Amino acid sequence: WAKDIKSVIGTFKQMQADKVKPNGQTYASVLTALTTAGLWKSALDAYSNVLEQRVSVPTSIHNMAISSHLRLGEWLQAVKAYMRMRNERISQDIHSHCLA
Repeated sequence: WAKDIKSVIGTFKQMQADKVKPNGQTYASVLTALTTAGLWKSALDAYSNVLEQRVSVPTSIHNMAISSHLRLGEWLQAVKAYMRMRNERISQDIHSHCLA
């Protein structure tokens, strides 16, 4: 699976170099690969792009951001990410509530 993760991240970096704007599915793939690899800080950096560009991503991606904050010991940031979901009316599921 490490080869697949490198491939996803490499493709994403090439898209950025080529000035191709990633969509929600692209970000979902990248964030899934990064969190699977335990690269939580990198996942949160990519998630910041999602928020800045207001890209629509599945609820699971927002949950991954909350989980990444928790894994890094960033409890306050995890709560803020959860509250952002609520305030921006981003759909939540049982995982969102359990993480927060």
